[in-house]
Amino acid sequence: KGEGRSRRGSSAVDAESRGAAGGSKRAASTPASPRRKRTGGAPTPKKFSDSVRAALEASFESNRFPSHDDVASLGGSIGLTDHQVKVWFQNRRRPKKPRAAERNGTPAKSP
Repeated sequence: KGEGRSRRGSSAVDAESRGAAGGSKRAASTPASPRRKRTGGAPTPKKFSDSVRAALEASFESNRFPSHDDVASLGGSIGLTDHQVKVWFQNRRRPKKPRAAERNGTPAKSP
């Protein structure tokens, strides 16, 4: 058996050093900081131009599941990355969710 401590045999001194919060390292007198909105993360999605969307839609009509080579060539021809094209196809294949008004039994207003 080694010299290291095991969790099973922790002593009262260990419990006191962890504090009442069970291992919280913040002092009891330190107030909790308010939560802040995250500034990092995924960038805001960009809308594609009408010509780019038309090219994507035309390609989707001919093949809903393009190969990697098709995605790469389509992306290169319309100025998008492979990843952008791949995600567009994934989103386009996903069924649309009904709007809140349609779920409540009233038809949605058309723009």
